[in-house]
Amino acid sequence: MIIFNIKEANQTDIEFIFNSPDNTLAEEPLLPTNIDKMIKLNQFILQNGGYYLIAKGNNQIYGWILLGENMDYYIEKETIGYIFDLYVLPPKRKTGIGTKLLKAGINSLKEKGYNEIRLNVFVNNPAKYLYKKMGFSERQTLMSLKI
Repeated sequence: MIIFNIKEANQTDIEFIFNSPDNTLAEEPLLPTNIDKMIKLNQFILQNGGYYLIAKGNNQIYGWILLGENMDYYIEKETIGYIFDLYVLPPKRKTGIGTKLLKAGINSLKEKGYNEIRLNVFVNNPAKYLYKKMGFSERQTLMSLKI
């Protein structure tokens, strides 16, 4: 059993996340970007009210979730809670950390008054099963064609 707690990330924690060789991008072969671009995007999210919650134990970060808000421009034109990233370091997977981070993220966004939470997940990402187990449902499908 792994003992850890979940708390909001401080600047040192964020630097670890940005500099970690283990990160979401390394596992998303379909993502047409690089780590520098993703860091800039995440910095933009943080500068606009986003925040990380981290799972930490034995003075080590085991995983994180990046939360913030987004706008539904297509349908309701309302601000919604958004999960931009959920990541658990490979050696700590299958231990419940992802579930607890997701629950903490949902609770945090709910406390901030959001009525809906959305996220994006790639089709072959195993976390998709966790999201469905936690009550998320598919809302739309993004398709592409390489030419």
